[in-house]
Amino acid sequence: MYAEWYTLTATELESKTVALNGTELKLGNDDSLPALKPQRAGAGQVTFAPASITFLAFPKANNASCR
Repeated sequence: MYAEWYTLTATELESKTVALNGTELKLGNDDSLPALKPQRAGAGQVTFAPASITFLAFPKANNASCR
């Protein structure tokens, strides 16, 4: 099973910019939201970067409570 990994980081805690999986988040020319593209991670140990926010999604978990 794989996980879809979304990590938000900034160069400083009070930064005005935020990156998703290493790519700066910016609005489009028409103020549209950017695509939220996950990274894929296989089974194994998970390590989180300090001062980051990470969401893991398991699309193939087949959890009845999530339907």
